[in-house]
Amino acid sequence: MGLPLDRLVAVCLALALARGSELQEEPRTRNHVCSTWGDFHYKTFDGDVFRFPGLCDYNFASDCRDSYKEFAVHLRRGPGQAGGHPRVESVLITIKDDTIYLTQKLAVVNGAMVSTPHYSSGLLIEKNDAYTKIYSRAGLSLMWNREDALMLELDSRFQNHTCGLCGDFNGMQTYYEFLSEGIHYSAIEFGNLQKINKPKVTCEDPEEVPEPESCSEHRAECERLLTSAAFEDCQARVPVELYVRACMQDRCRCPQDSACECSTLAEFSRQCSHAGGRPDNWRTASLCHKSCPGNMVYLESSSPCVDTCSHLEVSSLCEEHYMDGCFCPEGTVYDDITSSGCIPVNQCHCKLHGHLYIPGQEITNDCEHCVCNAGRWVCEDLPCPETCALEGGSHITTFDGKKFTFHGDCYYVLTKGDHNDSYAVLGELAPCGSTDKQTCLKTVLLLTDNKKNVVAFKSDGSVLLNELQVTLPHVAASFSIFQPSSYHIVINTVFGLRLQVQLVPVMQLFVTLDQAAQGQVQGLCGNFNGLESDDFMTSGGLVEATGAGFANTWKAQSSCHDKLDWLDDPCSLNIESANYAEHWCSLLKRSETPFARCHLTVDPTEYYKRCKYDTCNCQNNEDCMCAALSSYARACAAKGVMLWGWRKSVCNKDVQDCPSSQIFLYNLTTCQQTCRSLSEGDTHCLKGFAPVEGCGCPDHTFMDEKGRCVPLAKCSCYHHGLYLEAGEVILRQEERCICRNGRLQCNRVMMIGQECAAPKILVDCNNLTALAITKPRPISCQTLVAGYYHTDCISGCVCPDGLLDDGRGGCVEEEECPCIHNKDLYLSGERIKLDCNNTCTCQKGRWECTQYACYSTCSIYGNGHYITFDGKHYDFDGHCSYVAVQ
Repeated sequence: MGLPLDRLVAVCLALALARGSELQEEPRTRNHVCSTWGDFHYKTFDGDVFRFPGLCDYNFASDCRDSYKEFAVHLRRGPGQAGGHPRVESVLITIKDDTIYLTQKLAVVNGAMVSTPHYSSGLLIEKNDAYTKIYSRAGLSLMWNREDALMLELDSRFQNHTCGLCGDFNGMQTYYEFLSEGIHYSAIEFGNLQKINKPKVTCEDPEEVPEPESCSEHRAECERLLTSAAFEDCQARVPVELYVRACMQDRCRCPQDSACECSTLAEFSRQCSHAGGRPDNWRTASLCHKSCPGNMVYLESSSPCVDTCSHLEVSSLCEEHYMDGCFCPEGTVYDDITSSGCIPVNQCHCKLHGHLYIPGQEITNDCEHCVCNAGRWVCEDLPCPETCALEGGSHITTFDGKKFTFHGDCYYVLTKGDHNDSYAVLGELAPCGSTDKQTCLKTVLLLTDNKKNVVAFKSDGSVLLNELQVTLPHVAASFSIFQPSSYHIVINTVFGLRLQVQLVPVMQLFVTLDQAAQGQVQGLCGNFNGLESDDFMTSGGLVEATGAGFANTWKAQSSCHDKLDWLDDPCSLNIESANYAEHWCSLLKRSETPFARCHLTVDPTEYYKRCKYDTCNCQNNEDCMCAALSSYARACAAKGVMLWGWRKSVCNKDVQDCPSSQIFLYNLTTCQQTCRSLSEGDTHCLKGFAPVEGCGCPDHTFMDEKGRCVPLAKCSCYHHGLYLEAGEVILRQEERCICRNGRLQCNRVMMIGQECAAPKILVDCNNLTALAITKPRPISCQTLVAGYYHTDCISGCVCPDGLLDDGRGGCVEEEECPCIHNKDLYLSGERIKLDCNNTCTCQKGRWECTQYACYSTCSIYGNGHYITFDGKHYDFDGHCSYVAVQ
């Protein structure tokens, strides 16, 4: 219906009264930009240009709807230095839940200083030599030259919803800014209305001051500057008159011999670029000259979307804004990563977790192979192992990512082979609090070798193999068990299953399967087929609708009762627990905590919810809260982000309780830093496990058999089941061996008058002309197999370089080394038969054996007749109680 008559008359009157220096109007060309520049000049979204000399905090532009406000931009100007233009001292931007505070040198996001470029949740903050730029997917972009000029662009969906110095964005000049309800406001009055009043801060409003009469004398010069050939492409795009008037105001208020009009000329150039024009380089050596560092050049119209190496990785968020400033020549970008000036794009480095990678460098993890190419990672997917987790005693995440909560009271099948019974993993859930809704993981069972071996992992840390307790590490044919820290036990199998058992503060389990098992498993961990929708597949082959209905079908004991889904929120039952949970669990989401380093890699939302649930539901709420926090830390570690120091302010009661000589570490791996590992090599190094927390040895020390961290020189040596102290000497055959740096180092004993049979040579280390071995190498097939490498001179009859002692007095190449079995030597390539159906082949001094599972029987029969597991027959007529097997 249009405007009411009285308002229509008021609008027409205001348009007729709008005049000259105080208020200027721009034709409606591009209504998405508001800006401020130079000597307190402002341009609203609707095209009004005015001057407001305020030095307080002001609402530059805000979403002013009564409901949820999506953004706000506040600014504060300060007086110029040495008679120069006033500067924008700070900008405060709020976008949804994020707060960004900018000064000339700093960028602070949610209270924490950040380096640029900074990217998070659809927000990009960038800096180059000319501008600080902010882009938000909420529909806002802002550019600040860190001096006097600020430009804000909004998405059109904010039309008619803004307020502040930028106006209401309703597409109508003057109306509602300088004319409201028939009242006409001056620029000073309008600006003062936008002041942000802060407690205990006093800031005086500017007062009306008559415009100097001498401004008109500068019109001709300003017109000449703004209509020069450099701005030819701008004349039809930007209303020149508005900037002529601003230029006149600059000149008449300017100290003599100062180029105050430069800021208005620069703003005219920016507005022209934003309107699609391409201004030429209007600056000269005598007019507003700008110098640039290095090999950069000053351009009036260049896109900041491709100006730095860092921007290449996130440039998809950037919108094309052609701006003035120092830029690299065409075909190059500024290397803000290594500060090498302008370089070709293909020479840009890549960054990952704070580390730099040169172009062409490759990295590979469990799921991706990536190559650094022109500042971007180019990645291809690899067959990816997946992990099923049982956390907090009730929260299950399947291999395919489906999450559900189930409070069980039984043994349940977590995962097992779909088509055979080669292995299975069971978990015992049981109530562990004052109600049956607080449940804990009590036991994990691994059934392997067609269920003939049963390994039980108890919550107290004990490990039982077929009901007999074992000490760790334990290595068997089809599985191995290590304990990298007092907090964790890891299990590796030859069939692609890996288990990580967390013991402290509560028992939690992480089951990882290689991609080869995809679609071939079943149980509470789902079927691992890449789809969440069918993960509630019951043991009977149907898909259930609820977690409890699904889980009840995977009970391993028929005597257990079915459990029901519990949908209540435990935090709604106790306000004190709810407050405690919120206080500590919110650490996961806050930007100033160590957890924030992982927010871009692992979303903390689900972990925060589970943390609150468990903390409110748990009788010992601190342990449950700490278990939830540690789950997030583990998820981050699995992605390569180590949350060092997260236990400094929370869950730190065990950090100070490490045994003497050990320290608490966040990155313990299954490549154990032990003295024994120096002798046994890779058998103590399991791959595919996330780093874990716990007590371990400081750098450059190793754990000995007594649990002490010692330097390398004090490491004991492990030899044939025995430990030798550092420096201890043993004699074997013709060798004198000493324990040094965790390894046995052996020299042959020199015999007086000894002569050597060819091809061996005699070496006397006491003779200055002795032939000394100058690089680490084995001297015999036996030392090659044992991994003993000599670094010092060896006296005696030894084989020449390139040959090894074969143990029979001869010298052979490594490929021809024989193997030993029952004190007999076998040539390379010879085979022997082992137990039921396994054979071993001699290769380079080592036996390579098949791994088929075999089982033996010990028999006791008749009157004292015995056959051992290994087939030895003997008689023993004893009359007492004896241990048959242990």
